[in-house]
Amino acid sequence: FRFAWQLHHSNRALIHVAMSVVVTGDEVGLVKVWGVHKASETPQLFQWGIQGRTRGVTAMCFADEATKQIIVAQADGNLTKLTLASNGGLVSSNVARNFTVPTSGGMFIDRSAGTPRIFSLSVDGHLEVRNLEKGEKEERSKYVLAGPISGCAYQNGRLAFGGLENDLKVWDAAAERIMWKAKNVETDFLDMKVPIWCAATCFLRPDSQNEIAVGTGYHQLRVYDLRQGQRRPVINFNLQEKEGRCTTIAKHHVFFEHEVMLGDTLGNVYCVDYRKGVTTGRLHPSNPGSVRALAFHSSQPCVASSGLGRKLYLHDARTRKLITKAYLKHKCTALVFSKEPCFVEKYQIGADGKVYDDVWDYLNNTKKKKKKQLPQQDLKDQQELQPTDDKNQVSKPATPANAAGQAAVKKKKKPTTMTTEKLTVAAEERQVTLDPQLQPPRKKQRRLEQVE
Repeated sequence: FRFAWQLHHSNRALIHVAMSVVVTGDEVGLVKVWGVHKASETPQLFQWGIQGRTRGVTAMCFADEATKQIIVAQADGNLTKLTLASNGGLVSSNVARNFTVPTSGGMFIDRSAGTPRIFSLSVDGHLEVRNLEKGEKEERSKYVLAGPISGCAYQNGRLAFGGLENDLKVWDAAAERIMWKAKNVETDFLDMKVPIWCAATCFLRPDSQNEIAVGTGYHQLRVYDLRQGQRRPVINFNLQEKEGRCTTIAKHHVFFEHEVMLGDTLGNVYCVDYRKGVTTGRLHPSNPGSVRALAFHSSQPCVASSGLGRKLYLHDARTRKLITKAYLKHKCTALVFSKEPCFVEKYQIGADGKVYDDVWDYLNNTKKKKKKQLPQQDLKDQQELQPTDDKNQVSKPATPANAAGQAAVKKKKKPTTMTTEKLTVAAEERQVTLDPQLQPPRKKQRRLEQVE
């Protein structure tokens, strides 16, 4: 069962240690590795697998913290570990056969117990746990949870899952039991039950397992807090995008504090602020088909999305603009993003560990513009034109020194009212003079001209 097959382009591209990649799995069982080192090109570096509908990839995850080993689950029950070799290739090794086929995004690696373990959660609620290092000889632990399951997430020994008419539940890996169950929201204005559909689930904080976000299949976003005394969601609102059904949800723990990204069946990926309950923006352009996989880079504001449209899109999560894209040729079912720096010509990591790009470097390095100094003559004219309010001026005490100065200013001060000179209207032969304060309107001027 050990086999490996790699595809090299004419340039003989190799995977180096510092090169970031995006690994995709499709419905026909092919795993493809895409290089995202530069935004100008996204080459397909390697391809693994034998094409067949029965061998379709259902879920993928990284087996190590260095993101060099990938666990691939297939529809025929085979579990395979792929290793990105430093000399340029993919090395595969069989992990298990007849393994529980996980649902989309339903396979996780647990390192809380010391030794890495694989969790596989199927659509009907069957959970299988096994040790990753001992191989086929290790006994498998199987559990039966409430199904059906369409959205699940795992973090530090806690598994959150839910599905159609199956509200959110949290399973504790240490106690091996359900530790918390959610309660449905109150009835609507017709006193009817609100339908339940937990389509996508994610944890909101990397250091806490108490805050969970759920995107429902009925255009709702709900946030649960296990520390509160209530089982109902602490935040619940309807999304503005009501055309497509939510399929995926993800959160970047570095660049987004109170925002999550949701993907729907129409190919849209939009960012939602769950504190304010508004949509702050969406990725442009959108996917041509339903979004089935969504992943963030661990340290850079880059998000990868793909699905039934057979295209891989990589966007900037802050500006929501497209960086690059690639054609997959098959419908994507899963993808993972390595942690090495990507798009080196666009993003740069500074000495403080933060990510900087061209725009932000410009904003940080630009100095405050100095005010343009006017010539002295212009300053004098500007001071003369400024209106003075005699009422607001503070009167100085009368002294012999300033009394003479004030008298001189009063002599030089010109009257603000208009002069008493009379204006001549029309031509000299009319000899009609009008006082400027008693100037008649224009209609009367015309009548006077006719009379003359």
